[in-house]
Amino acid sequence: MAPRDEALRAVEKVKGVRRAEVVGDQEGEVRLRVESDPGERLVAALDRLAREKGWPLLGLAERPLSLEETFIALTGREGAAAGRPEGEEEVRP
Repeated sequence: MAPRDEALRAVEKVKGVRRAEVVGDQEGEVRLRVESDPGERLVAALDRLAREKGWPLLGLAERPLSLEETFIALTGREGAAAGRPEGEEEVRP
């Protein structure tokens, strides 16, 4: 089993990892959520890391970003009208 802090540090060092966080740690089973840089595919690299460390890999799944998550990633804004009162439109000269 992978110790929590060791697993997190190792995953954060994988090329293409933007962010990693522990989302579960129960009975020696560490669960991580990993966010990749745009266009990076991490499944093979994370599988290789687990095998090299001798950590049993219980599951690995890719989830594409939602439309909203993609918008936020591209613009850094929570919504098209971020920061404006409801009903008020942005006017640009």
